[in-house]
This record gives sequence, C-alpha cells and structure tokens, in this order.
Amino acid sequence: MKEIYRNILAICLLSICVQCTDGGKAIEEVMEEVERGAVLRNISYNNIVFDINDLQSTFSILMEEQDVEEGGLLKDVDVYIQFVDRTTQTTDLTSQESLLKTLPKSNFTTGPDGLLRTTFELSFEEALIATGLSQNQAACKDQFELRLVLNLTNGRSFDTPTASASILTDDCFFKSPYRYSIPIVDPIEDQLFTGTYLYTTITEGLFGPTFGDSRVVEIVSGSSPNVRLAPFGVGTFEFTIACDAIYPKLYESLNGLCRESDGHILLGPDPNNAGLADPNDDSVFEIQFIEGYEGWGYGVSPEENTVRIRLSKQ
Repeated sequence: MKEIYRNILAICLLSICVQCTDGGKAIEEVMEEVERGAVLRNISYNNIVFDINDLQSTFSILMEEQDVEEGGLLKDVDVYIQFVDRTTQTTDLTSQESLLKTLPKSNFTTGPDGLLRTTFELSFEEALIATGLSQNQAACKDQFELRLVLNLTNGRSFDTPTASASILTDDCFFKSPYRYSIPIVDPIEDQLFTGTYLYTTITEGLFGPTFGDSRVVEIVSGSSPNVRLAPFGVGTFEFTIACDAIYPKLYESLNGLCRESDGHILLGPDPNNAGLADPNDDSVFEIQFIEGYEGWGYGVSPEENTVRIRLSKQ
C-alpha cells in the first residue's frame, strides 16, 4: 500500500508544481526537473462543528502527511485561525487571522500504511481564547476558519493556493483542502432535515442545474451534530444546519473527476449569503453555493457562479 501511495503521489502532485513543459523534451528530462509537492490528506473527520452550549465541544480530524520521501521531508505544520462574525448586529467581531499553533513533526506517528499521521483537535474554548473572544460574543451561525500550511525541510511550503481542485476536494484521493470552516451550531434533533426530499433548482449554475433534473433524494444524518448528507448521484453533498443558515461543506466535487480537467467543478459555500432554513421546521429549505470556488471560476465572477437549490419534504 505504501508503494502505491508513493507512485500515485509522484504522478498526481505534478499538478501542484508544473504549469507547462517543453513538448520536445524527453519525459525523463521533464521528470528530473520537476519538484514534487506534498499534501495533508484527510483520513477522517471526527467532529466538525462547535456546540454553542458546550465550551468543550471539539473540532477533530485525523490527517496523513504525504511526500515523495514518505514523511522524510516533513518539518512542521502551521495552523492559523480566524473568527468570522456571521451575526453582526452593530459591531463586526470578525478577527484578523493569527497563528494558533505549530505542529512539529514529533506530533506525527507512523500509521498503518507507513505514512505519518496525527489527530488535530481544537475545543470551542481554545478557539475563543485564540481569537480574543468570550462565549457570549459568539453566536450560532458564526464560524471559525482554520488554515494549515505544510512546511518541508527543503524550504518549500504548501497550502490552499498551491493545490489543484482535485487535491482540495474530499471526493478525490488526496483530500487535502488545507482549510476548514467550523460553524457554531445549536444542536437539533437527529431526525430533523432527514428523509425523502424533492430536489429542485431555483438558480442554475453555468452549465444548467448543478445536480441535474428535479428528482427525489434521501437525506441522512452525518457523523457530527447538525450535519446532513444528500446523495445526488454525482457524489454526496454535505451541509450543516446552523440555526436559520445552511452552510455547504468547503470544497466539494461535483462530478468526481479526480484529476485536473476543464470539466472538474469545485463547489463551495457562498460567504455572503447562506441558505435559508427554519431549525424547527424541516419541510422546505434552500441551500446556496458557488461553482468553481476558490479560484476555479471559469473566468466569471462568484456572483455569476451562484447556485440556489430547494429541498421539499415528501
């Protein structure tokens, strides 16, 4: 398995580093000149939300570092944090991004595939302290944003801007977004926003309805409170109910083309306009998101990429 990872990494991560090559060069010459990249691969999401009522609720993920020397290039990982105020009344409490902590290589241990893994955890209380806020200043619908920077011993670093769409999305092998959005939620009953729903499109994407024609879908609960999964047949669309807002998961792939191509569509939340929901009434709700998120916008503005869908309980 380790050899498979190494071969995949050596081939696929060329998309991080190579913009173009001389077509007349032999492939051996090209490979000699290529600098390989590295990723922080998501192995599992243990919990991805903060409970507004529980300071000890914890964001937790299991990550695996991969480079061409099977972890030999890993130096450390910088973790940056920012509070995003989504419930501004009079004063916007959105904070500047700041360094939360640095994870040294010693935090990582060898996993079952011979590659380095670590579990990163952050409590709601720790996030508040890091951003200089008190519990009563945070509210349901607000978010914390984490950004990870993978630093190598050769002086190179990797984060979101250095990665291709197929590296960032959790639908593909590498699952390495380098960024995480942690919504603050007020937990709802597990049975709410689950069951049989009719999907329809209110605002189409650039290529028509993002998930195809209207049809019935079955929505189920995710592994964290308020998280729901909607299998649309082209991948599973994940979203979180935070009071009257609905936040799609950061970096979702539409068509599962886990490579660079003109057809690869990356979905992400609209930072200025969340979906609409009533946390006590799950009969009808809407989700808004952007196609071509984080720079993959097909040459148009985010406003022109905005999609809105409606789900009506059957």
